[in-house]
Amino acid sequence: MKTKHIIKKLKQLFSKCSSLILLFQRSPLIQMLLPEAKVLGTAGVLDTVTLGIATVAGLGAYDTVAGATTITQLFPNASSASYNAAMSSPMSMGITISGIYTPSFWLISAGSLPTGVTIKGSTSNMKNATIAGTPTATGISPITVRAGDGDNFREDTFTINYDPVAVITTHPASISINSGSTTTLSVSAARGNGTGAFSYQWYQGTSPSITTPVGTNSASFTTPTLNTAASYWVKVTRTMATLNSVYANSNTATVSISSGTPASISTNPVSTTINSGSTATLSVTAAGTAPFTYQWFQGPLNNTTLPIGTNASTYTTVPLTTDRSYWVKVTNASNPTGAISTLATVSVNQPAAITSSPTSVTINAGETTQLSVTASGTAPFSYQWYQGDSPNTGISVGSNSNIFTTPALSISTNYWVKVTNSANVTGANSATAVVTVQPLLTTWKNAFFNSTQLANYAISGDAADPDGDNITNINEYIYGTSPLVAQSSLLTTVTPALEQFQISFTARAATGSGYFGKTRHYALETQSDLSGTWNLLAGYENIIATGQQVNATVPTNLPKGFYRMRAWLTP
Repeated sequence: MKTKHIIKKLKQLFSKCSSLILLFQRSPLIQMLLPEAKVLGTAGVLDTVTLGIATVAGLGAYDTVAGATTITQLFPNASSASYNAAMSSPMSMGITISGIYTPSFWLISAGSLPTGVTIKGSTSNMKNATIAGTPTATGISPITVRAGDGDNFREDTFTINYDPVAVITTHPASISINSGSTTTLSVSAARGNGTGAFSYQWYQGTSPSITTPVGTNSASFTTPTLNTAASYWVKVTRTMATLNSVYANSNTATVSISSGTPASISTNPVSTTINSGSTATLSVTAAGTAPFTYQWFQGPLNNTTLPIGTNASTYTTVPLTTDRSYWVKVTNASNPTGAISTLATVSVNQPAAITSSPTSVTINAGETTQLSVTASGTAPFSYQWYQGDSPNTGISVGSNSNIFTTPALSISTNYWVKVTNSANVTGANSATAVVTVQPLLTTWKNAFFNSTQLANYAISGDAADPDGDNITNINEYIYGTSPLVAQSSLLTTVTPALEQFQISFTARAATGSGYFGKTRHYALETQSDLSGTWNLLAGYENIIATGQQVNATVPTNLPKGFYRMRAWLTP
């Protein structure tokens, strides 16, 4: 505003209201108060004015202090600086200017109104204006309303909240059903930033016709039994304390009547068995009027929490390591609810594995033993035993059994077993079991001597005679007699009718440390008075095997004398 114009206005006001304090406004927020006497006068008026500067907020241009102008909300929330509107719902906010000032125009000087909303003054009284229209957007609009008459104006700030009071997020969907069936339509709504509950009114017909209300106050509506096509829509209404009821109209959902044959299952998916880590392909055959829609599910029948696969009549599983169950729903236009297959189970063969390997054991020479293995996985299993160290397959032994009986062993021998099944054709190898063969001589020693006696082998070892019967330890072993009990004789049988007698014993193998590879012999010896040398009565014979019955026959017609049986080893 130019200085000359300001001075002119001040003189005009002063001439009318000489007793008032005048207001000089240089900007909307900075005004200067000055006494009337200071205004009169001269070219130095601005210097004089500066002596009376004061800051006054919220006063209108060229108004008096006592009657300062103010723009306020007239309706619906009198004197409030805010207003809640609703997107897609008509709004009307009245504003008024108080005080003696009457503007000639109204406008938004800062901020902006959303599309669909305008401000206009009253045609009968420019002291009032209306912000009205139907907002097409959401958000918060801080606006500054200006009322003015050219050079003079008044400004005040308001906030209008455009809240989506009733926004439909999911409209009821069109569907095709069989004649004589019903269907359920549904709607979903959001309430944006505000509060308040929704109410629902369904209508038959096309949106927004309200001539035929149906249903109840619910987000879903189940049609009556239909034999002809019908259309429906729903109005979603929400009430807020600061607003009239606002609403949103849904799209029209058409329920058509199908003329095709409903989808059904003619061939269900079949249960199958696979090896661990493999896949399985399941299939279904549908009957009815094509096209069909397929949805596969993993889990119990009718459990829809795990949808899988694509829209296809076949489904190939991912590689599986555990059992899984599957089923499929087939739909078409005549059967939107769907036909459900039976449950197909994919059983998974677990690979053969060794749970418990055969255990090492110690046996006596000439004995056998049993070895066993425990396998895990899916039966049936195949077993192959081998002699040697795992995984050497050079010597296969035994039969297809988890138990293997060794042959009679004279030396220590190692064994292991391979277990296979359909899920593990390469096989699982057991650890090596060592069958330690204990020499018969060791067994015999352990049977007759305690630990102290064993430590020195009854004083001097094989040649010792701890019972003093002139039979050494080694011969006691060979004869099968006790080394600690004196022997009066070996088993002697006299046959008078044949004029002979017989000395017998059961031979034992001279095995053990120092005896392997030696030849065992026996012979009958004699002398006349026990004072000379023992003489061989006949040629000696060899002991062939352990357990051999040795019999030496002495005819009774021989000269009177003493006879003995002697056994020994060579080389």
